[in-house]
Amino acid sequence: MRPRVSHLQRKPVVGRSLSSPLRTSAQEEVLVNSTNRSFNSLKSLVDLQKLRDRTMSSKPPCVTLKLVLLGDGRVGKTSLVLRYVNNVFSEKQEATVQASYLTKRLVIEGVPITLAIWDTAGQERFQALGPIYYRDADAALLVYDIMDNNSFIRVRNWVKELQQMASKNITMAIAANKSDLLRSRKFDRQEAESYATSIGAKLFLTSAKLGTGIDEVFLDIATRALQIKHSTGGLSPALPMKGTIIVDDEPEKEPQMKCCS
Repeated sequence: MRPRVSHLQRKPVVGRSLSSPLRTSAQEEVLVNSTNRSFNSLKSLVDLQKLRDRTMSSKPPCVTLKLVLLGDGRVGKTSLVLRYVNNVFSEKQEATVQASYLTKRLVIEGVPITLAIWDTAGQERFQALGPIYYRDADAALLVYDIMDNNSFIRVRNWVKELQQMASKNITMAIAANKSDLLRSRKFDRQEAESYATSIGAKLFLTSAKLGTGIDEVFLDIATRALQIKHSTGGLSPALPMKGTIIVDDEPEKEPQMKCCS
């Protein structure tokens, strides 16, 4: 005979261990609070990602400005560029062969800029290659040795070539380099500034050795070149000017560039 089952015997609840005690109201409240915190954290992460997406979409595009350095050999073009980009200087800087390429990233009036700097060789046998580099340049920095008047005369010749072959909107600046040697020679600054004004350029006294005047000349020429891009429709849509200038000194990795054969 089968044993008789008492009607008072309780059936086990499906899915719950007989040995597991029922949760108290305090435990249930802790669980609910923990779930709410997790949900709020997830919601905050989603909101943060949406904010980042909106911020990224509203950032102005990066503008690349091509800057070419022109001048006779041994006037210090390479030393100026290396001091500006890498903050280094060598008394025994080797002469540039054909051209070298460096970049500098900065932010001008809210617009991120990549300044692509082409340092051309000044030796006479390489000067015929000049048009390859400055034909599509946004800006040109003409460098001469403050101790060598012939190098200043050569700057005038470079300017004539730029006016004939480069863009009519090209931005120009003149660097009177090696200003640390001024004590040993009288310098007619008025003449140099007068000439710079006559061609729509600005004159800067620079010294790669002392590191003076270099940031100023590169920042000025980049700012004016950017303004020309705005005025000529080179940037679309036109970006609002924010009136602040921030320099990012982290150099961009240099691409392996080869000159035309």
